[in-house]
Amino acid sequence: MSDESGEYFVVPPVQEFIGLELKRGGDNSRMELPLTDRISGWGPVHGGVLAFLADTCCAAAVMNVIDRERELPASTDIHVRYFRQPREGPIRAEGTVVSRGSRTVAAECEIRDGLDRLIAKATGSYSLFEVAKRTDIR
Repeated sequence: MSDESGEYFVVPPVQEFIGLELKRGGDNSRMELPLTDRISGWGPVHGGVLAFLADTCCAAAVMNVIDRERELPASTDIHVRYFRQPREGPIRAEGTVVSRGSRTVAAECEIRDGLDRLIAKATGSYSLFEVAKRTDIR
């Protein structure tokens, strides 16, 4: 997957399955999720889908303030507050890095529907791990 600038990001298969699109990278990230039957076919959008969206959007913002060659973030905490169900799509998430320490990064996310109504807010913490150097073992 690439954002509007053409920068490449690795996309887990579940993101492709539900149709999640990265719209903008940088310290802020923006993602869109179409409101399809895969997302809300039986009625309300499941809170786990919105938590996944928030965590993924925060992590995309985190990826742009770390050294990708040496560091890898892992979610250590995510708190989501749900306010209402979306009426129209797409569901949009905007993630922002709040602080960056030597071993942790904090981010927050707002999720809005196609009518620009606030659906949920989230805060997340990400631990930074050193990327293991890959060597071919023969």
